[in-house]
Amino acid sequence: MGWVKVVARTLRPASKITRQVAPPDRSRSTCWVAVRYHPTSLSAPVGWQQSKNIMSDTQVPLLPTHYYHIYNHAIGRENLFERDTDYLYFLKQTEKHLGPVCTILSFCLLPNHFHFVVQIKPEAEISEYLSMRLGSDKFNRKKAANEYFVSEQVSQHFGNLFNTYSKHYNFFKKRTGSLFKRAFRRIEITDMNYFRNVIFYVHQNPVEAGFSSDMSGWRYSSYSELISGKINLAVREEVMELFGGFENFQAFHDYKSGK
Repeated sequence: MGWVKVVARTLRPASKITRQVAPPDRSRSTCWVAVRYHPTSLSAPVGWQQSKNIMSDTQVPLLPTHYYHIYNHAIGRENLFERDTDYLYFLKQTEKHLGPVCTILSFCLLPNHFHFVVQIKPEAEISEYLSMRLGSDKFNRKKAANEYFVSEQVSQHFGNLFNTYSKHYNFFKKRTGSLFKRAFRRIEITDMNYFRNVIFYVHQNPVEAGFSSDMSGWRYSSYSELISGKINLAVREEVMELFGGFENFQAFHDYKSGK
């Protein structure tokens, strides 16, 4: 048991956490709370085992304004990334395919798997994008015929990213067939404590897997971007707001990593 300074905040459903909330007044809203630290369980955030039935579900709808942990693994003993150019290509395609439909809060790419923590954009914003892409008449017809059309289109954009990357990797390796394990996995994040833990889990992944001795030493993770402010993909302001500021973000990561 230890102590970490956090900003007091009422836990709310993910859809209720908005990006327009003003930064908290630290003089009145900071406090010290007890958190459990289990050195032997860093490989998964609190609540992971209890939620494994949800996490194994590849059909959870990706709803506007909701938060999700999204991840997948290479098929069999394959790798997803072998060269720097593979990682960079995947990140470039991530921005292209996912940028219109979600905000990326955290990510980590490892040789054989990846993690994203995202917030799906508001329905009005996605609808405007899809209307321009498909044509307003076609979009309106499809949305009227299927109440889950927007959600399905969000999932399709993830699928487009993975298909585009698979073609790139297969061409380089002169291989054919699937590269990723079936459909990508996802779990909705509705608890602020779980949100903080899963962000840390994503950033700590390279250390746990033995690829780096420190979170900041792994190039293909949002951690270095977030602490340096040199943002390429992750949205720093929103992550810091949800942690209650940079000091709390850093303190939480330092404490959980045993620093």
